[in-house]
Amino acid sequence: MTMNRRLVRCAAVAALGLMLAAAPGAAGAGTFVQPVTVLHTFTGPAPGQGGYFGCGSTAARSIRAGGPTASPFTYMVNGVPSRVYGLPLSGGCYAVIVDQGNANGVVQVIGSTSIPQIGSEQVQNTSSIAFPRDPTHLGGTDITQTYVVSSVGDFLTLPVTTPPTPISATTGHVFVTTDGGATWNPLHGNGTGFDLPNVRVYKIMFDPSDPTDRTIYAGTDLGFFRSTDTGQTWARYGANLPLVRVQDFTVSLNGSLIRASVYGRGVWEIYPRSDGAGGLTGAGDFDKNGVIDYRDLANLTNRLTVTPTPGTPDFPFYDSEMNVTEAGAATTLDDSDLNAVLAKFGGAP
Repeated sequence: MTMNRRLVRCAAVAALGLMLAAAPGAAGAGTFVQPVTVLHTFTGPAPGQGGYFGCGSTAARSIRAGGPTASPFTYMVNGVPSRVYGLPLSGGCYAVIVDQGNANGVVQVIGSTSIPQIGSEQVQNTSSIAFPRDPTHLGGTDITQTYVVSSVGDFLTLPVTTPPTPISATTGHVFVTTDGGATWNPLHGNGTGFDLPNVRVYKIMFDPSDPTDRTIYAGTDLGFFRSTDTGQTWARYGANLPLVRVQDFTVSLNGSLIRASVYGRGVWEIYPRSDGAGGLTGAGDFDKNGVIDYRDLANLTNRLTVTPTPGTPDFPFYDSEMNVTEAGAATTLDDSDLNAVLAKFGGAP
């Protein structure tokens, strides 16, 4: 499938990290404190001992893959505004960290009930966890129990066979739960010919600018993929992006920029709103904050007269969100778009 998306290779690699520190007096710097929730939880590690216990096992589990992943949204958890983080753990386990802003630094750590398993096929090798903006979009009700996870496994951990059995295409490497891991369902596609390839999936992430949670991105051993129907179908994404491992990536809050770490090829940028395909129009809300303000006006004026030119790395890039009206030249950001944005200035998009 041809993708009319412009990419620019970056000369430098940016590193993103998240540090979660223990509360004063907690046992060991950098460890999480004892959970304070009645939900399925992990037992906190003993002093000097790393890892957590849970997921139906007494085995200590360590943090895996890229470590904690923060959801950009604030959720109501037990009636309290909360930030939520995902934690991939060893042995196929996952955990949800709930930070309700307690003055003493105490957070809740809620472990998944079980390891992802489809029928008799169990998959470990955790790699990432992603949260939707609204759990009801995935059929859930509680964000601490509704999320999508991915695996970099090659072989099944159950059933045990000699030699090991490769993970089947039916099971795949992406799973969704709406009950905290009590049950899992595959989310690699619906079998209509547009599934994710049955290879390692290093990271899964919802597009934070999509209020419907239908847009999901995946970094795999065979390139970068996007779904626009909540994982029912997938397609390779990014024109000219090398067909190699995409081990990490990040999506800007307004959805206008993706940075992907590509194995052996550095870091690449994708501008999803830069092609203007089919005269696509937007609402003029560049930063997606729900108000037409000076940031939106500045981004439009900086792009006036810009027309999508696929394959030409000119700056600033065309942005279809700022193509508010087609009254002027088609897909060109012009005075017609400027007047339309000024008419909405200070109000909702």
